[in-house]
Amino acid sequence: MRLSKRDESTLMCIFASRNKPESERFRVTRIDGAASQEERETGCADFQNPNSNTKVALISMTAGGQGLNLQAATTILFAELPPKATLLHQCEARAHRQGQHSTVLVYIVIADDASDRAMWTQLKRSDVRVGRILDGHRHAAQPTMEVNSVAQ
Repeated sequence: MRLSKRDESTLMCIFASRNKPESERFRVTRIDGAASQEERETGCADFQNPNSNTKVALISMTAGGQGLNLQAATTILFAELPPKATLLHQCEARAHRQGQHSTVLVYIVIADDASDRAMWTQLKRSDVRVGRILDGHRHAAQPTMEVNSVAQ
């Protein structure tokens, strides 16, 4: 991953279970199931601090779905698909916290293979069911997640 000079104001949350990327220009904090409560708090505080050089938070979905405040984020990238739409929404909500005044761009990476296509279809169905329950619309048929563009 490479941030250009004009992207220095970008604060990105990456929800994945991959290894932490290395960079000389900015710090990356990692929060996963092995992180202690103190490490989680320090990682979040570094990410939230505008004077910190921490520009990327690499977060596992299960560890990042609850209890984190990442309102400084301007971009969220899901590098893998979760098993349930609720987990996707919970992770995204970490950036949409009280005090967030900026637009948050959300990217979901979906591989062009049968497995990810099937998982994406299942996530959209799950999203419709969650929407019906939360919004009380018995006949809601539109998922809140949609594909805006496809990168080659």
